[in-house]
Amino acid sequence: MKPTLIVCAVECSPEGRAVLTMALRLARWYEAELHVTHLGSRVRSQNKSVTARAVDHELSARLDNFVAGANAEGIKVDTVILQGDAVSALVDYTRSVSGELILVSQHGRRGSPYWLAGTLGKEVGRRAGCPTLTVPDRSASQAGADAPFKNIVCGIDCSESSALALGHALVVAQQTHARLTLLHVLERVPNEVHNLRMKLKALVPAEALNACDVDIDIESGTPRDAIPTTAAARGADLIVIGQPRTTSHRVVMASTAGAVLRRAQCPVLTVPEAPISEDIASRSTRVLTANT
Repeated sequence: MKPTLIVCAVECSPEGRAVLTMALRLARWYEAELHVTHLGSRVRSQNKSVTARAVDHELSARLDNFVAGANAEGIKVDTVILQGDAVSALVDYTRSVSGELILVSQHGRRGSPYWLAGTLGKEVGRRAGCPTLTVPDRSASQAGADAPFKNIVCGIDCSESSALALGHALVVAQQTHARLTLLHVLERVPNEVHNLRMKLKALVPAEALNACDVDIDIESGTPRDAIPTTAAARGADLIVIGQPRTTSHRVVMASTAGAVLRRAQCPVLTVPEAPISEDIASRSTRVLTANT
């Protein structure tokens, strides 16, 4: 992952500061252009002189001031007011500008259908053609120039989306020189796990081990519980998971993604089922299927 254009959706509120701070940090690290978007509101005033254009102008000024209050020095930032459904408007806009990464808050706008924790990130991730980073409202990220991530947990299983997530996690870990934990969750961990650990480790290209440290963690339970719990226990500052698009076994994985987005205490990168590395994907799926 090396985005050249990042799209960030914010609310001009204290809760929206965390996702903006993370977006600025990533834009600075990747030397990327940043588009900061805010969803407009319908005119509800009884004053007929208040037009939609006037409201949009006021919102635009408010968004500009919100961004100006952050550390955006040296970053090319555009501010945009969107209209319509929050998810559709954001996804459509990202596609129109060829955005390569979307950032959203863990909670959407208060009182909206996307207010429930993780709902906005799950819906954007499901529809978007690029990865989505969901940032907790109280994330402690600072908009500095240092590496944005130092400790990454990637949930992996036998699915294609999981294999693609692994590809992204490896790239991010190498780019930021972070420690990467590959987390595989089983209902019951077998007594002999050495062979499984070796086969999981074989998913990591040898050259990647020269740029980042990789751990293997096999836990018992359900992924929806084990992923956020393990990430918190390890002090992770990023979780990477796959975001399935369709039905069948993927219904379970989609449910897992939603649960992780709700419960995570750190940013969560969801990777859609779109080919980013066919070699990694096919190799990961083949090895994991043989062991689950």
